Amino acid sequence: MSARAPHWTEAEEAIIRRFYASRGARYCLERLPGRTLSGVRARAYKLGAHLPSRSRNTVRLEEVVLESGLSKRAVWEAAKDAGVISRPRPGVAVVPKAWAAAYIARSQQRLEAERAHAHWLDSARFAALLGLRNRRSLNDLVRQQDPAPGSLAARVQAVPRLQGRLGRLLFEPEAARRVADWHARRFAPRPPAGWIPLKSLPTERDQERVRRRAHRAGRLALVRRGGRVMGYVPPELASDARPGPDAGGRP
Repeated sequence: MSARAPHWTEAEEAIIRRFYASRGARYCLERLPGRTLSGVRARAYKLGAHLPSRSRNTVRLEEVVLESGLSKRAVWEAAKDAGVISRPRPGVAVVPKAWAAAYIARSQQRLEAERAHAHWLDSARFAALLGLRNRRSLNDLVRQQDPAPGSLAARVQAVPRLQGRLGRLLFEPEAARRVADWHARRFAPRPPAGWIPLKSLPTERDQERVRRRAHRAGRLALVRRGGRVMGYVPPELASDARPGPDAGGRP
């Protein structure tokens, strides 16, 4: 038979009373050599220290979930990102009341904004208009830092938008459709006769140089093929590019 654990001393119980509700069992265990995690939890339950403190400055996470109308996961992630969540004991999470009030008010404001702009396009619908694969591709354009003027990312970021309760983006439909129409006009159904693909040029440096030259001259054709975008230019704009081995020149 294993030896029975020694009686709890007043000093050990004081540690549990002081730290268990705010720091948890493992924190107490680090300061109680010779004790086990299950033993600490059992003693805390017997002492009543397992109950969360009735602090006037904190509120349970479940209450924030009910008031905000959001999922527990959404509230948890928001509190975690803000660094305000704490675990008084296993299964219980609390946040500061000030943060909870601000979060609930913000969620209600976003809900009212969503209802007032119910006709706005969400990320999935806007991405479909642009011919993108999914809304993640659109979100990448929205988050792109310092996009080139006149680029697709710059035009997407210029579309009026708002953020809903769950963090989803809503876009003003008329401005979004104008960007989609502009984006569609960038692509030709097929390359003009006799034009060559930029990819056929031997080096990336040549490809970029000829692409810029064709863009300035307004003679760059973009064609969608199999989900990829191919650039085509007139051969005379690429006449000074070094021929590659497959073009009959020297390697």
